[in-house]
Amino acid sequence: MGITWIYEDSQEAIYSNTEEVPPPGGRAPVHFICPFCDASFSDFPAMQRHASSEHRLQRPALLLNGYEVGVDRKIVSQGAFAVTNCTNAFVAIDGAAEKPILTSELPAVLNLAVDSLIRVRIENRSDKKMAPAVSAYRLEFRIADQSSLSSVEEAFRQHIVQSTLTPDTIRIFLEDPRCSGVASEYAAGLYAYVHALLLKERLNNSGLFSGYAMHSERFGEALQKLEQVDRKLASMICLIVRLMRNDISGDGDDSPGNIGIAYSMLRGPTETASMKRLQGLAQNGRLCPVDHGTSRVIALACRLATAERWSDLLEDECRSSAASDILPIDDRRKVFAYWAVTALRLGNREAARYPLQQIANIYPFDEWAADALAEHGQEIE
Repeated sequence: MGITWIYEDSQEAIYSNTEEVPPPGGRAPVHFICPFCDASFSDFPAMQRHASSEHRLQRPALLLNGYEVGVDRKIVSQGAFAVTNCTNAFVAIDGAAEKPILTSELPAVLNLAVDSLIRVRIENRSDKKMAPAVSAYRLEFRIADQSSLSSVEEAFRQHIVQSTLTPDTIRIFLEDPRCSGVASEYAAGLYAYVHALLLKERLNNSGLFSGYAMHSERFGEALQKLEQVDRKLASMICLIVRLMRNDISGDGDDSPGNIGIAYSMLRGPTETASMKRLQGLAQNGRLCPVDHGTSRVIALACRLATAERWSDLLEDECRSSAASDILPIDDRRKVFAYWAVTALRLGNREAARYPLQQIANIYPFDEWAADALAEHGQEIE
């Protein structure tokens, strides 16, 4: 351990007593720069608001008849394509390599497609500094001509309408050569409908329950496929499916015959004005099979629509059908609707009270049943 001396002269002593240390300063000002236009902002939220309002990037979309198509869509009827918010487009047709295409030419290419698989990728990149917004679609075109659709209907009449409906007959129908090619989607919709009929009637055949546990799913699939086809048979089946599901959103005003009567009556007393027009029309021909429960409900609706006065026998028939344990719940609700509409049409408000109370809280009958109760000074129980 040693001894150390510190030597300080007079000049150093003066400096040490007169030196001033500047006070500590704050942080240097922070600026947030917009990544797209180099605008500067003092805080980050302000920069975010600027970027969101001044540099908005919208997602490109491919439209069919004014609505965006799904990312994986099967198209069975002609439509009008259009693109929006698109700066670049690319197509790949039938497995070929993707190639760029002018956005103005893309709708024309899609509108001319009939039997092909087209993959579409569209981008929106309004600024080179931005990453593009991308949308991709897989479009399978199966647009059949009238001759192909007629061939499918001939096979349907042969194997389904003119034969006993069994799992074997519907399988033979789908395997018929007339049901292949561009009209296969139409055939698949018809097959889904008759398959759902067998499921609804609960045939004890384990091979029948291959992919679906509930008949309602198959009816929904049939409706989705057939509502795109402009054919009398397809329109009739779509109306029947909507009738089964108590779906009054369809256009049944121009549907003739007993099915049109049954469908119109679901819409409430306001439809009674058109009953006279419907009563004079002939019954629907046997274009397609209908399940037993729906046939029973349609027959009841037609009898009630032609009734000229209310009676205890009519009420007993309605009450018996509505209390049936065999009819599905949707069919029993239809019976209540027919019961109420007919009683109101014939001026018997007391007979209409009970069925109205049963459906006043049930969609879609609540739209008119609750109003009918309130109009006659009655409350929903």
